[in-house]
Amino acid sequence: MGLAKSSIQTIRDKKEDIKTYLQSAALLNISRLTRQRNWIMEKMEKLLIIWIEDNNKRKIPMSKMTIQEKALGIFENLKKGDTNESEDVTFQASRGWFEKFKNRFNLHNLKLKGEAASADEAASNEYPNILKGIIERVSLIAKEASQN
Repeated sequence: MGLAKSSIQTIRDKKEDIKTYLQSAALLNISRLTRQRNWIMEKMEKLLIIWIEDNNKRKIPMSKMTIQEKALGIFENLKKGDTNESEDVTFQASRGWFEKFKNRFNLHNLKLKGEAASADEAASNEYPNILKGIIERVSLIAKEASQN
């Protein structure tokens, strides 16, 4: 084997320690197993990616909220169509799910339009009157300038 007698003797003496180590290492590997995702989630994400690609080809702007709402809609439709154990399967199109979804489907270049900020309703109601006043003042100044 090309090993010194002392090395072989050390391995033989530590046989039980080596076995214990290997068993604990095997348990660590088992604990890294991932849980299998429900088929409804898999199908929903595949249908969603087709919808996103179609919208991108048509140059239809999408927001994160639009995609999340579409995901929920697809999920609910698939869940209604399933007669098996899907009643206990839940889905929330959360920000965390969305980020993982983008990573799973390599959507790093996904162009999303921003959400509209909430408008100041009072200011938007007053603006037509303010604009009218500005226009009247500008026309008055223009009249005065033309008379001089």
